[in-house]
Amino acid sequence: MYLLAMIQKKNIIWIVADDRLGTTRQLEGVAHSLSGTIIHKPVTYDWRVKLPNFLRRILGNGVTAHSWSSLLKQDAPDVILSGGRRTAPITAYLKRLYPHAVTMHFMNPNYPSSAFDFVAIPRHDQSIPSGNNIVFFDTAPNQISDQRLADERKTWMSQFKKYPAPRIAVLIGGKTKTTTFDTDMARAFGHDLNALAKRLKGSLLITDSRRTGVEQTAEIKSMLTVPHYFYEYGVSEGTNPMFGFMACADVVVVTGESISMVSEALTTGKPVFVYDHPSLLAPKHKRFTERLKEIGAIQSLTSKSKLFTPKLVANSSTVLAEVITQKLKGKS
Repeated sequence: MYLLAMIQKKNIIWIVADDRLGTTRQLEGVAHSLSGTIIHKPVTYDWRVKLPNFLRRILGNGVTAHSWSSLLKQDAPDVILSGGRRTAPITAYLKRLYPHAVTMHFMNPNYPSSAFDFVAIPRHDQSIPSGNNIVFFDTAPNQISDQRLADERKTWMSQFKKYPAPRIAVLIGGKTKTTTFDTDMARAFGHDLNALAKRLKGSLLITDSRRTGVEQTAEIKSMLTVPHYFYEYGVSEGTNPMFGFMACADVVVVTGESISMVSEALTTGKPVFVYDHPSLLAPKHKRFTERLKEIGAIQSLTSKSKLFTPKLVANSSTVLAEVITQKLKGKS
């Protein structure tokens, strides 16, 4: 353990990321589960990034000269994390420059998986590369930990303890580029929320988001008769207490169009209900929620939902960080 601690303390962890914030947050989740110094390596592309990756292997990685200059500054990395098709050739090249570094690439790289130490693939993904270095994970990596939840509970519980238990945290997303969350759906969602809290004789701690919509939020609020606290996007003042909600709640309800939100809810270890209306979920989100329902990790929110004991799902950030740690240990 002492040797492992010494190895972890001096780790330099590079996050090779572009403008896709969702991917970057997942990489950050794994990086923060490791022990070391995290260095972000932002990349920008030239015209070659539009080419298939097999051509970028021949014609160049498609990264601007400024990006390369930034990538090669600072101390050599011990760990390199990246994700998505566009960054794959970059990390493969960095692996050749720094062969001692442990590389983990997220999602199908459309590049030979042998170029990386590990390729991390969500279990709900239908695009699975070949190779014996594929690592599967259940939920989106994130930065929520037991310690963070404890800290959030300490910060917020004095404000929320007046709301009757069981307290139900409600995280509302909304429409996406390919899916819908209309006012009829919002009204039905509000009805089911109220019914759950009423049946449990509890209360609701609710936050919406910029994707929810003003009319949709109004419809949800119109259905609520139980005690509740509503942090309304663009209206309520102060910091959004979303993580405080999850920390102080006994149950979590989340809309299913966001894999990240569902994953964050699952890190609490509390019963999680997902609003999974077919019009709200894209195909990959349907596969994601269906698998979690099959293993007993979540249940669909309905007007008749009852409390259940969930099957706990391991925090993917911790699981993937442990894979990397073991590889580092083997290199010592």
